[in-house]
Amino acid sequence: YFTNTISRLLLPVDGAHAASCEEMATAMSSAENAAMKGLQQCIDTLMAE
Repeated sequence: YFTNTISRLLLPVDGAHAASCEEMATAMSSAENAAMKGLQQCIDTLMAE
């Protein structure tokens, strides 16, 4: 969903700006992955107790 929105926003924009937005999108998705891992660990810990 996010990727589609970002690419749509990028279409009228110049290449340099597009590249930095793409980097931001990549950073966002890796942050999401880290958050999901943290959440999963919390759940595992709660289940174990």
